Amino acid sequence: AQMKMLLENTRFSSLPEDGQHVPDLVGVFVNEDADCINDIAERIGLHFVQLHGNESPEFCQLIKRPVIKALQLDNSEDRGKVKAYRETSWRILLDTPSNAWGGTGATHDWSLA
Repeated sequence: AQMKMLLENTRFSSLPEDGQHVPDLVGVFVNEDADCINDIAERIGLHFVQLHGNESPEFCQLIKRPVIKALQLDNSEDRGKVKAYRETSWRILLDTPSNAWGGTGATHDWSLA
């Protein structure tokens, strides 16, 4: 398995030095293969897996770590997406819709929450 990191992303952080306190590690993935995600999670000791792509609820069940599923909600009709992931995700992250993966930093419409 190959690890791909978005180094140009403003949220990227380098790995801590030996002996430094490390908070829970969350791996963020976009439309990656489940076996690859599980392999990386095991090898580097991820505590959680955050999924920001088109992963289905069934795909989330294949992940061997608690899943934080990001969902882009445009309007109140999209609330049905949340219900579909309740059983297969540890947490749901509401994301502002964008044409690009990785988030924009734009404030979410919290009336949809």
